[in-house]
Amino acid sequence: MPEPKNIYQFLKVVDVSTEDCDSEQPGSELTSIALFEGSGEFVGFARVFRNESIGSNNLFTRDALNGRAPDAGDEDVCVTPHRWNTMSLGCGGFAVFQIVDDASDVLEIVAGQSIVVNERPVCDESPPSTFEVLVCGANWRDDCQPKIGSGSGRVTSVVPEER
Repeated sequence: MPEPKNIYQFLKVVDVSTEDCDSEQPGSELTSIALFEGSGEFVGFARVFRNESIGSNNLFTRDALNGRAPDAGDEDVCVTPHRWNTMSLGCGGFAVFQIVDDASDVLEIVAGQSIVVNERPVCDESPPSTFEVLVCGANWRDDCQPKIGSGSGRVTSVVPEER
């Protein structure tokens, strides 16, 4: 049976930073991703399914984006790579996530829900990192909606009705 057109299994965040970027730059430094109903009711947090970080300096901490609430109070603190509860994508890197509930059960992402991606600010003089947000069906490699959001800092994207 074909999958309904307004249900997605994966969320993909792609670093699209270009200015002053090389393979060792941290790129987008993600701190949390959450899913909300259209009404604003919290649904769940993102858990890493697969990551393709670019550069040897862009590993992420073991506890980053693990389906649980991020550490409170750190959102506006400047980041040093490999510090805090942060995932560095590296310039041009990406990560694929599933949304999970409090019991770690994987949830579907449906049309009308909102995805909020938070990135930690970087304190040096480098230009801000930029990322794109996509939602994907069962095949996260080939079955992704064109970007539904982009920016830096805090980006809120609404899941589209149709693919």
